[in-house]
Amino acid sequence: MRKFIPGIAVGVLALVTLAACGSTPKATSSSADTGSLASLVAAAKKEGSVKVYTVLPPAAQQALDDAFTAKYGIKVDAVNLPIDDLETRFASEVKSGTPSADVLINTDPIAMQAEEREGLVVGWSKSGVGPLLPDLPSKYVYSDYGAPLLETFYPGFIYNTTKVKESELPTTWADLTSARWKGQLCSALPNSSVSQAVFFEIIKDKEGANVVRGLGKNFARTYSSPLSMDAGVAAGECALGFDSASFFIAPLKAAGATVAFAPMPTAFYPVALAGVSAMAPHPNAGRLFLEFIYSKEGNTLLNAPGSGSFGPYSSDIPANFEASTPMQFKQGQDDVNLLMSLLGN
Repeated sequence: MRKFIPGIAVGVLALVTLAACGSTPKATSSSADTGSLASLVAAAKKEGSVKVYTVLPPAAQQALDDAFTAKYGIKVDAVNLPIDDLETRFASEVKSGTPSADVLINTDPIAMQAEEREGLVVGWSKSGVGPLLPDLPSKYVYSDYGAPLLETFYPGFIYNTTKVKESELPTTWADLTSARWKGQLCSALPNSSVSQAVFFEIIKDKEGANVVRGLGKNFARTYSSPLSMDAGVAAGECALGFDSASFFIAPLKAAGATVAFAPMPTAFYPVALAGVSAMAPHPNAGRLFLEFIYSKEGNTLLNAPGSGSFGPYSSDIPANFEASTPMQFKQGQDDVNLLMSLLGN
């Protein structure tokens, strides 16, 4: 079994090392000018560029970057990374005294909290960006996370339409433990990411440990990520995979794959959040980019109708939407070995 090292553990280890070595770079973001949007724009343009470490899909991130550059003439250097790699790289750069990122976009609220506590990320309440966004719906500014909802996707099944009929789609997770699905299911495992651990933790809490065990008995294959799982379903390696998203499936369908998307019985909504690095080389440009992606203009671009995701300004936010709490993330991390065992790994 592959050892599970969540991004937060790596990040905290690096932070402890930094504290011991006394090598934490001096924060530069305190000099950022957020008195007004006009003054922030002027200061950001003097810096000329902004670097973003992001977990957003590359096409979505590129659309944001292009719109920001078109509006302000400021170049965006986006580095797309898996969440654990993002946290590890960010912490190691701080440790070496060569901070690179101005903005972080991630899906791990525990990591964001730890980085804020350790002075590596400027919390939303201290960023000065909030007052520049009077239209941002306050109900989606999460005090637990220290940041508002940026984006979340509509999670669901991916299924191969040559192997599964729409009428066969399950309405509970227990449905998938029947003999019909023996050797037909696939998924990324709980030790592949924090999000996957929370996903299986929620199934366990909602329908019980025996249901998780039954799902594992019906697996045909497991994968290192939801994206590789999607490709496996498209290739016919399994019939139905879970915890995918419609915007991951759309490119496969466009390429001719016989796959479709369907909602899952219990939805886990991983929330993408964004913050400014406290050691940002371009603190004003970082804050301006944060203002743009949380503004109605930028966020509506990211979460446009048909994109497969929603944000704080969306009109089609699911009625049952609840952002997963930091406690759920912690519980998922704490139970990862139990979850792996239940799934037979």
